[in-house]
Amino acid sequence: MMDEVKFKSTLNMYNKAASITQYSETARTGLSEFYINWLKERALSVKNIPVRFLDLGCADGFVGSILRNFSVEGEFTGIDFSENMLAQCTQNGFYYKLFQRDLNFGINLEENAGFDYICATGFMEYIENPVKLLNEIHTYLLPGGELWISFEKKNKVSIENITSKLTNEVIQSFLWTHNEVESFIQESGFILRSIVENTAYTLKSVNYNVPFFFVVATVPE
Repeated sequence: MMDEVKFKSTLNMYNKAASITQYSETARTGLSEFYINWLKERALSVKNIPVRFLDLGCADGFVGSILRNFSVEGEFTGIDFSENMLAQCTQNGFYYKLFQRDLNFGINLEENAGFDYICATGFMEYIENPVKLLNEIHTYLLPGGELWISFEKKNKVSIENITSKLTNEVIQSFLWTHNEVESFIQESGFILRSIVENTAYTLKSVNYNVPFFFVVATVPE
């Protein structure tokens, strides 16, 4: 059990979502084709298997399932703040170790051993201080290690605070511009390899295609 939670309403929403029967299938239908293909491309790019892989905001283990489907093997570690999501992830069996953390307060693994790859997609909109977390991610990656990360885009029609249909609570989110994302990556010592803007998922309640920045960055060797 976590000692601290920054945004309890967000945790409540994800715990509720994970408790819904057939959550995984329902969630997948909302993801964009681009998002899924981008993750597949990342899986295909993995080198020097077996790898040490850390999935931040792992939810039910979707990213791990994609990696396994593309024959990526190694030690997979997952972190999520939702105990219900972690329970699903345990059942799905793609990860070697799982930890419950609110990443607003850091990764805080006892072992600061280097990872070859870290994935941080689908949750940075709930992180109040991205640079603080990015600086910590940097310390967990080996020299030459690769980060896959996404940020929700801020624009004129962005929806920064919505009311969850699952819990009827307001969900606070943090959205960023292209220049801000680039600045975060560079300020935390990464080399920016690519940044692509595209839809991550559709918010069906308001018929809004939610734009994200999908980023690949590396630690200098």
